Amino acid sequence: MSVVGGKVSARQVAAVIVDSAVNASFDCTGVVDQYGIHGFGHGYPPCTQGVGTKKVICPDNSAGPAIVPLEDISQCRCNAGYTGPDGGECIACGQGKYKPSKGNATCTTCPDHSSHSSVARVSVTDCQCSPAYFGADGEACEPCAPATYKEVWGSSMCQKCPANSRSPAASDSLEDCECIPGYEGPDGGPCKACPAGKFDDPTTSSDTCANCPAHSDSEAASVKSTDCKCMPGYTGLDGGTCEECPEGTYKDTFGSEPCVNVCPANSNSPAGSDEITDCECSAGYEGDDGEVCTPCEAG
Repeated sequence: MSVVGGKVSARQVAAVIVDSAVNASFDCTGVVDQYGIHGFGHGYPPCTQGVGTKKVICPDNSAGPAIVPLEDISQCRCNAGYTGPDGGECIACGQGKYKPSKGNATCTTCPDHSSHSSVARVSVTDCQCSPAYFGADGEACEPCAPATYKEVWGSSMCQKCPANSRSPAASDSLEDCECIPGYEGPDGGPCKACPAGKFDDPTTSSDTCANCPAHSDSEAASVKSTDCKCMPGYTGLDGGTCEECPEGTYKDTFGSEPCVNVCPANSNSPAGSDEITDCECSAGYEGDDGEVCTPCEAG
């Protein structure tokens, strides 16, 4: 404050009072002008803050409109990412929620099967699809199709299961990919075909192929026990016990057919024979194996 001729004018004193009052408390009650009049509209410059108006400070994470000063704490509104009553405490939106605008609205939950691990998020695009689901950030999340999986959060696509394995829909791990029937291997692969003579029983949880019953065989990648068929020389139900053909008979095919082939007259075959040439002429007879046997000549 400048001093003219060593004296301070009443107007200068009033200006100081106004400045001090406004800056300290925004209260015109103590303001006095050069005429000794107190309150709103008086002083120099005139105090315009209103009698009894106090300085308003908004709570944390809230703000008021762009006017100075605020007239009431209810003008304070929670920032985006926070929720609470106007003028009250503002709480951050939790994990899996967001709030895009100021005000007392509640936080919005992320779309189904999406979330985020942060707090005070302001946009739906902060929501990412969970493992086992795919889609753009902030949009609908679709389940991974069968035979695919997704292990991470975000908008990445689902991955295909290894060859000859399959997973259910909405799988979230490579280990959800199990070998298809007829193949063996650990969950997640690799899967290889069951070798001939074995089969994969899909009704069990074993990841290894089972052996066919004795004296039966199957093709590679067989999926059930009835794929095991009795070998030539044996007969029985598919997948069951195989009995050897009795002496004097033979069976030259795979399957459950009985041993109906009988050796030619005057010849015989051992049990379990699988071709006609197993039939040999009996004593006193001669001929090629499996052919007609004639009596030996005298002498």
